[in-house]
Amino acid sequence: MKAYRNLECEQLRLEVANSVAMLLAIQRWSSPGDKKTRSVTPATIDLFSRMTYTDTCGVERDREQLIEPLVGHLRDPLTMCDPIDEANRAHLGGLQPAKDPVQSQRHLLLGLVAPWRTVGDKGPWITNSSWVPRANSPPPPSSSSIIESCAAAASRLILFDLGASTYHGWNSAPTYGTKWFVERFKRSKASVDRIFAFEFEPHTAAEIYRGVPDDLLPRYTYLNVGVDADGNGRFNPWRWLHEVANVGDHVVIKLDIDTPAIENALVAQLLASKPTMALVDEMFYEHHVDVRCMSQHWFMHTTGTLRNTYDNFAALRRAGVRMHSWP
Repeated sequence: MKAYRNLECEQLRLEVANSVAMLLAIQRWSSPGDKKTRSVTPATIDLFSRMTYTDTCGVERDREQLIEPLVGHLRDPLTMCDPIDEANRAHLGGLQPAKDPVQSQRHLLLGLVAPWRTVGDKGPWITNSSWVPRANSPPPPSSSSIIESCAAAASRLILFDLGASTYHGWNSAPTYGTKWFVERFKRSKASVDRIFAFEFEPHTAAEIYRGVPDDLLPRYTYLNVGVDADGNGRFNPWRWLHEVANVGDHVVIKLDIDTPAIENALVAQLLASKPTMALVDEMFYEHHVDVRCMSQHWFMHTTGTLRNTYDNFAALRRAGVRMHSWP
């Protein structure tokens, strides 16, 4: 295992310049009001993957948007090997990863801050205003011929946190909790309209609602039950999603329940259902697979390989879901 890790780290060292460039770009785009550092070089742009969205309403032209690439272990590239992040901290402006480096989230490029442009444009990518599919699109013209998927006048931001711990996160670490998403949305001046948090481990009411902002509380639904892997189960999250969300809403899913059998079943259900995928805009998922360098952190029984992760993530991205690897 030590030899395997050494080879793995050596490959990361070869790519360290690209990793630093990518992380710097994400931080610049994610920092509100920091206009002096928002421009990046075309070479850096080329490091990112792109998602292309087809306009089905006839209101706007097709658009493309940047997203972090599917490379390596799909985690922060500078924190998988201890010396790498330390050696490049100066290049990152002193930016710190999470307290536990393996849990770093600085490599995640959320849709609300991701650069975008109209397909075919050769000009600069737009970074000073956010755009996400449906949520920021102008209302369609009033016409009986407009299809139902374009008819929603008002889009809501809905978060499903599957494996939520508490609002502040696991052991009160905000890196892991619903609060992280709420705060990141606030950076882009977006407020969450509904939150559905599922958690299997029992918590007292005081633990559940501690720190939840008063204005958020009426929109915060906490279910202290485990999610059902059965598609017909009472607490299957996709059933709930179909009941509460419209195709015009902006839906964000986080899936990390540390139970691979249930997680795999939920992802398989999502991949098999075009109507469900059509409701989901962005998803964060820690896919627990048999990866040697993560064996010391994942104590559950893992199944599948990293190839399965790439296949599933790529399929969901092709279906229009901004798919991210959750720490």
